[in-house]
Amino acid sequence: MKNFTSYQLHGIGQLLTYKQSLTPDENTHHLSFKTLLKTAPGSFLKKQVQAFVNIFCEHQLADTDYDIIQQHTAKYPNPEHHIQHMPLEVVLKTLTYIIWTDRIVDGYLFAKVHDRTMYWLLTRLEALLPSGNHTTNTATT
Repeated sequence: MKNFTSYQLHGIGQLLTYKQSLTPDENTHHLSFKTLLKTAPGSFLKKQVQAFVNIFCEHQLADTDYDIIQQHTAKYPNPEHHIQHMPLEVVLKTLTYIIWTDRIVDGYLFAKVHDRTMYWLLTRLEALLPSGNHTTNTATT
């Protein structure tokens, strides 16, 4: 497992404050991917996306070595189960992939909020983060 600095761990703790904002509206699960790309989910606003991305980048959590996130996905019955078994490094690589893809495919991050991927990733981060590194602030800006 990669060693993370206290600064990086603090950044992960800050990202976790966005978890509740990343719960999508229940009535969007039937929408097509193209529609989801154009729909801002629930209480997660565009300014929150920028703040989330800023924290992610400022705390040097981005990792563009995506090969590992494409391996072994077939052995899990669904994306949630796959995420529940990801090590910390893979969770961060997956978040990096989503953030960078959103720069090319506008709304990709929102689509990943709608399909609950972002919520599951932050839930996994929370489970992996050593106790004492969680922040108590809420991300409601």
